[in-house]
Amino acid sequence: EAGGTTVETARAQFLCALACARAGDEPRALRLLNQASEMFAEAQLLDDLAQCQLERAVLSSAVGAWAAARAAADEASASFAERGMVIRRAEADLVRAMVATNLGDLTSAEVLAQRVLASARQHEASWLLPAG
Repeated sequence: EAGGTTVETARAQFLCALACARAGDEPRALRLLNQASEMFAEAQLLDDLAQCQLERAVLSSAVGAWAAARAAADEASASFAERGMVIRRAEADLVRAMVATNLGDLTSAEVLAQRVLASARQHEASWLLPAG
């Protein structure tokens, strides 16, 4: 496959994974995310790869796979941070806070939530702020 074709295939798989997740087919969504992740890694598209990790974290948490969710969210957060993607990191940290809460790690959850709130306020990302 040509480089462009591989990237287009990976992006199509990513979008299909999102659709499968919304339809409730988490196993298929995870398989598609894994395939897309491999292609993004091969093409060194780190932003897309981190986005796959974030979606994997969301999916894993939806099915109660907390350890997998934590690992994926940690990877996504670190990857976004390395490239200065503050809002994406905040999104990943919000998932990390939710996972920490479900694992009973309330201290980490609070620290992460405070960091998300600070980033959201600083960068006017209202969708990351609590309603009200």
